[in-house]
Amino acid sequence: MQATRKHFWGLIALASIGLTLARHAAHPADAQPASAAPTPGVFRGRVTTAAGAPVAGAQISLHGLTAAGNMTDLDVYTKADGTYSTHLPPGNYQIKYAWALISDSAGAHLGRLPLATDLVNTSSQDISSGIVANLRFLIQGRTALGTDPADGHAYYGFHINLLPEGRFASGFPGGFPTGSSVELTLVPQGPLEDGTTGQTLVLKEAPPDAGNYWGRPQFLDIPLGRYSVSGRLLKADGTAEALQLALGGTTAYQNSVLVNFPVGDAATVPNEGGSGEVMLLAE
Repeated sequence: MQATRKHFWGLIALASIGLTLARHAAHPADAQPASAAPTPGVFRGRVTTAAGAPVAGAQISLHGLTAAGNMTDLDVYTKADGTYSTHLPPGNYQIKYAWALISDSAGAHLGRLPLATDLVNTSSQDISSGIVANLRFLIQGRTALGTDPADGHAYYGFHINLLPEGRFASGFPGGFPTGSSVELTLVPQGPLEDGTTGQTLVLKEAPPDAGNYWGRPQFLDIPLGRYSVSGRLLKADGTAEALQLALGGTTAYQNSVLVNFPVGDAATVPNEGGSGEVMLLAE
């Protein structure tokens, strides 16, 4: 099984996240809403997909300062119904991290994915009245700090950067021909990472600086999943030609390549960062 994926607010521990979420998504009756009313002294919530299916095994990392002046860090995990709950001593608490831990079908660790939270006040709160923080596992869309629409890391979905190589890199400044654009077709290979069925995507982007080697088309916010990717160069005269593609770091150019979304283990603060990037080479 190929693997790649990436970071933000949460932790979903799975032997295969796609299989686990697909099973829950197939039973919408399982996706019952948790009570919104807080319980005094309890930090609790629920983790679900965008469709409301429960996510089991998510790890929520809490941080706080007790009334006695002790710093406290605690990890709690969601149950089969996606809920988590823990009693805490008097004090102020907040979510420090909430990671989605991704493993392959053999149980090997691959990395982490972000969760989103509906907890509006992300600063420390008094536990005396109770705190409810529900989180969602999203595979696409802008993150809470995704203020720059041109920043690929501002989305939960991953992004592809396409680098002109071979015939496009010859000469100076090189790059895709002026007036051209690039079209990528992405065909899902199995369910998406939240267990839903993906759709074939046809994405078109013009190089930001056509005719320059550094003018790389960027395809943003692609739903997390595994895809077969092919491409075409759309010329200024209206003609088109197939591109040969290769994954970054390789020279195995093909008509299509298999792409998995990136994953990593770098720590991040809540609401920061989305998924990662895939570098493709084109000639």
